[in-house]
Amino acid sequence: MIDVAIADDHRLFADGLAEALGGLPDIRVVGVAYDGTQLMAVLDRQPADVAIIDLEMPTMGGIQVLETIGSR
Repeated sequence: MIDVAIADDHRLFADGLAEALGGLPDIRVVGVAYDGTQLMAVLDRQPADVAIIDLEMPTMGGIQVLETIGSR
């Protein structure tokens, strides 16, 4: 099972991607976030094997998220 987290400020895209991936047999979507701060909260609750992250989001963008994850 591959745990996936999704972050994108375009809710329709993020929710649609989560629904599409969640229907696959070996994928479990552990969380959907609409900005980087929400994604960090998701990852604190449930680590993911893969994170699909929009680079430009309000509050905290994808690059900042990656820097934060890398510094842990």
